[in-house]
Amino acid sequence: MDTVTLCVIALNEEEMIGDCLASVQGLVEQIVVVDTGSTDATVDIAKAAKAQIVHFPWNGDFAAARNAALPHVTSDWILVLDA
Repeated sequence: MDTVTLCVIALNEEEMIGDCLASVQGLVEQIVVVDTGSTDATVDIAKAAKAQIVHFPWNGDFAAARNAALPHVTSDWILVLDA
């Protein structure tokens, strides 16, 4: 059976990240959150949801931030969602 990883780019998403990650529980085998410099509780909330955190300084390039998750993915497929 194919496996799926959720990848999310996040920056100060404490109000949304919990619901975002909860929406895929039971549907994905892995969650990778690329945090681009959050100063709020985004990382703590993502860790509580069992997400793997990748720190990537924001450089204005969404593709670069998204691609920072790729080396950490262990599944067959990747689902990308906005927080």
